[in-house]
Amino acid sequence: FKMALLVTTNVGSLFEQVDELLELWLGSIVKKIRETQPKLAVIHFQEVGGKEFRTSMVHLQRVTQAIKAALPEYPRQWFHFDDDWEATHQFTALGVYIIATEDLPLQFYNFKAEVFEPVDGVPEDLVMGTHFVRERFRADLNPIPWTRKGYIYTRLRVGVWIFDLVNVHLFHDASNLTAADKSPSTFAECRKNALQYVLERCTNQAAPNSLLFVFGDMNFRLDLHRILKDYQEGGATLAHTGERVTVHGPDEEQLVAFEAKKFSFASYDDFALGFERYLEFDETLAKKAGGLWEVPISFPPSYAYAKDPAEPTAFLKKRCPAWCDRVLFSPPAAVLVAGGSYDLLGLDVCTGDHKPVSLYFKF
Repeated sequence: FKMALLVTTNVGSLFEQVDELLELWLGSIVKKIRETQPKLAVIHFQEVGGKEFRTSMVHLQRVTQAIKAALPEYPRQWFHFDDDWEATHQFTALGVYIIATEDLPLQFYNFKAEVFEPVDGVPEDLVMGTHFVRERFRADLNPIPWTRKGYIYTRLRVGVWIFDLVNVHLFHDASNLTAADKSPSTFAECRKNALQYVLERCTNQAAPNSLLFVFGDMNFRLDLHRILKDYQEGGATLAHTGERVTVHGPDEEQLVAFEAKKFSFASYDDFALGFERYLEFDETLAKKAGGLWEVPISFPPSYAYAKDPAEPTAFLKKRCPAWCDRVLFSPPAAVLVAGGSYDLLGLDVCTGDHKPVSLYFKF
């Protein structure tokens, strides 16, 4: 058997706090690679450059050099990062980083020639349209006027196995208030449509015997409308002023309060210690879009953390904690994934507002 490791990581905060976070973030991923010793590892990046990408994109070379230097045992490394922010109608801020051992019989698919080619002819900096396909979401799929959301699609072959690997960044909840209006929310419906679009685009090009893995920042959120209803059914009272929602328990204690871009639970211990209770409110879009599967989640939410190195497990009081970062796969891949490990990385260190998520399996 050979080992594979798939990692998804939203690095927006990393680029905004590179001096504070680079060593911590990279350490969490390298630690997993050293523990598992995969023959193949693929890392999907979202929000390369962060929100201030016009000034923060200068850190990209520092990040890539740090990854390469941290993994000298992997002499074969390839990558692509969409850093062309001036191409305003095409910019996705997505990236992919692939590492492999010297003895792995790896081939890249050439989308132009429609053939697999030996890695000896593949440049370190992958070529768009040849070694991967990249697309920003159309405006009609997008609930937000301007966004960097989209996907990158690569295909690899290792021996008899063909892996279709899709890095996707779906739409976020632009307003907590709007997200709580109905179930499913307007944003959840847009995410579902965008994911379905990606699956249709990629499966139309997929080889008949390929295994599809979709991993990225899905932005899957907890269903706030259902959570509020659950509180009310438990005896809590809800007050909605139009700009603020508050929930009080039977003893008038405040349980939840949120505005468009602020969110606060009275106690976040539930998410650190008893997060399983909230999994029932997850969007579970995987079951509704293309029949993708997922290993059962057994880790705390991957988002939204406080971005404070002194408090690596503290949540950011802006959004409801959620399992945004996911690794999904087509049913045929379940044979390989069975017995694998689905994990949250960097729980004890600050990696930004998102923590990386990984899937490790044998093939």
